Amino acid sequence: MDFSNYDSGEWLEIPRDVNGKPDPIKLKLVWMSLRETMTFRETDRSEKGLAESLDHISRHIVDWNLESNGQKIPCTKESKDRYVEALIAIKVKNAAGEDSTVGREMVAFAANPENYTKN
Repeated sequence: MDFSNYDSGEWLEIPRDVNGKPDPIKLKLVWMSLRETMTFRETDRSEKGLAESLDHISRHIVDWNLESNGQKIPCTKESKDRYVEALIAIKVKNAAGEDSTVGREMVAFAANPENYTKN
């Protein structure tokens, strides 16, 4: 079993439509360990806790397909600081068709080691 993608990341594609046109959100995420996942989920929701959660989830994003006015937004710390809070709040449907958010889908994907291993 090859674990090389744990640190290099794998792409998550979250389908969604904007004005009747497909406009999926694509995020390249590195693996989130069980310990990191539990820490993220148990972080208090105070302003400090929210800042820690945003920083934590931002560290797992290594690339994305976000654009502004037709220009790709670079996946830098500065861009993450500006856009991740809004990004994780976007409402989407999960694979089962249930209401979810980009943030929930990111954590579910990044915490699943099967998304990062090759047989």
